[in-house]
Amino acid sequence: MKQLDNYALESKISDFFSNIKYAGDYDVELTKTKHLMNFLGKQLISKRILTRIEKDYDDLKKKIDLYENGESELRKEILSLIEEDSFNQGAFGYFTIVHVLDRPNNNGNYQFLHGILHKYYDIALRWSDEKSHFSDLVLEPFEDLIDWYLNDAQTENPEDYYSQNEFEKVREDIDKIFEELQKQGKGQEIIYDDLMAEFEELKELISTLNKKNLGQLLKGKLMDWGISQGVTSIADEVIKQLDFVG
Repeated sequence: MKQLDNYALESKISDFFSNIKYAGDYDVELTKTKHLMNFLGKQLISKRILTRIEKDYDDLKKKIDLYENGESELRKEILSLIEEDSFNQGAFGYFTIVHVLDRPNNNGNYQFLHGILHKYYDIALRWSDEKSHFSDLVLEPFEDLIDWYLNDAQTENPEDYYSQNEFEKVREDIDKIFEELQKQGKGQEIIYDDLMAEFEELKELISTLNKKNLGQLLKGKLMDWGISQGVTSIADEVIKQLDFVG
């Protein structure tokens, strides 16, 4: 499967959610949700987002895991947690979808919708009403949470991918690295043109890279440039100042 950058991934994920929410035929939510989850798990950026959700909402996940395994007294605690915060609701949507899809007897749309709505909210309605509740309580909050990670989250780990809100700052940081190189090499006959071009290309790749990838690429380009110009000491000094991890 072709790996998408942040922007293309955001658009594709939106299409998947829309296909589920606005499908008019009965018995499609289960199939289309499986398609969505399969897609999210195969794209590197969204796969990392799911890992972050599991870590960031670990307490909620543990309670849902225990509840799904028979500890029914946790239901009120779970509902209380998701009422506190809309992102908790989104994480709830993700965790419950995973659980319901993993159930061995989940072989139809009724079991899929009913398995979430009745088990947690004690909702047993007509199909059209169940679709609406599924969208409001599970699907849309999950989509909003993924959208937040794509657009606004901050990288906290070397494996995290940059959000759109971070792109400009990272580009500015790369420019500062170049300025520092020029400062360190002032008075020496050093050619920067090739490195400048490579840095510009690198800035265009930020939407596809995680923090570790970017750090490794920057360090590699700096070392290659330092060797080619005979100024490895300058490259080493600038590399020491990088806060990119890699």
